[in-house]
Amino acid sequence: MKKTTTPSDSLASLRRKAEDKLRTQLERLQKLSAHDIQELVHELGTHQIELEMQNEELRTGRDELESSRNQYAELYDFAPVGYFTLDAQGLIERVNLTGAHLLGIERGSLLKRPFTGFIVEEADRAVFSKHREDVLQQQGSQTCEIRLKRKDGAAFYAQLQSVAKENIDAAGSLRTTIIDVTCRRKAYEEMKFQADVLSQVNDAVVAVDNGYRITYWNQAAERLYNLKSVDAIGRLLKEAYDYTWINADDERTAQESLKSTGTWRGENIHVKKNGEAIHVLSAVSVLKDESGAFVGMLAVMRDITQRRRMEDALQTAYGDLERKVKERTQELVSLNERLTQEIEERKGTEESLRSANAENKQLKDRFQAENIYLHNVLNREFNFGEIIGRSNALEYV
Repeated sequence: MKKTTTPSDSLASLRRKAEDKLRTQLERLQKLSAHDIQELVHELGTHQIELEMQNEELRTGRDELESSRNQYAELYDFAPVGYFTLDAQGLIERVNLTGAHLLGIERGSLLKRPFTGFIVEEADRAVFSKHREDVLQQQGSQTCEIRLKRKDGAAFYAQLQSVAKENIDAAGSLRTTIIDVTCRRKAYEEMKFQADVLSQVNDAVVAVDNGYRITYWNQAAERLYNLKSVDAIGRLLKEAYDYTWINADDERTAQESLKSTGTWRGENIHVKKNGEAIHVLSAVSVLKDESGAFVGMLAVMRDITQRRRMEDALQTAYGDLERKVKERTQELVSLNERLTQEIEERKGTEESLRSANAENKQLKDRFQAENIYLHNVLNREFNFGEIIGRSNALEYV
């Protein structure tokens, strides 16, 4: 069996070597002259001062290193995520306080325990096994999501992100960060449930995550944007369609509404990837988890292009009608003015006619009076009133 060397054995060996070297130097000193000894003492004094200065620098560096190590330990232990170091078999080698708190177990009790013992379901164990193999094969940073259980049996959704440990041995190990994403997962499931409920409606329903990547795309959205859900999900929203605001005030109003109330309803223009522009009426809701963190958005959209065109046509027709009514009104006003003038002229004519009639009446009365007067004169002058006869000649006369 190979003998193990302890620190005390090394110090003892080092001391023996120093004593042997000192005896050799003393033998040499006995052969030196007084002048040589004086120079040697001076050199030793200088060397001692240099050693003291170096020791002071080493103590300062040690103190700085100790302070840095303490700061690192605090950052490591009290980081907002759990840090785990796992060996190739998945045994826990190191864990910070946050990681121990996530699992509800004292940190010392977690060391050398298999991480798979905290995984709830068998399917998730297979996911973690594949995750670990990919990391150990130096495939870069890998992420997966599984359900873990605490000491009290409570389960939670955890997101794992792992990389291979630097300067690893032949067996290999990995560093893993763990984040509790239960709230985010519940919010996502709620969002997906709402989207499933709306999957049968005629309006397009689109959901995105906090990175604005599409997570839901219903059949109405497929028809509206000519893009299948399998091609849309996972892509950035701007890769599915572009949108522009009708005016700058609409964009500002939408941003203020989403920030204050978490909802917005309004109209903007969407441009499909084939270049077709459509008017869309949108109802947008911001999705947040229990902590208030933004986790995504849900939008219900309706194509109102045809309605907008009809409204524009109606507005144009209304404008034409209003113009025609205005022109006709002006014509009627002008006609009324002319009619009023004619009425005034007719009133003057009627007054003249009444004057003429009155004059004619006076002439008629005068003529009748003069006629009566002439009859009376004739009657008195010729006095035929007493003639009696019925002959033709007499009647002729």
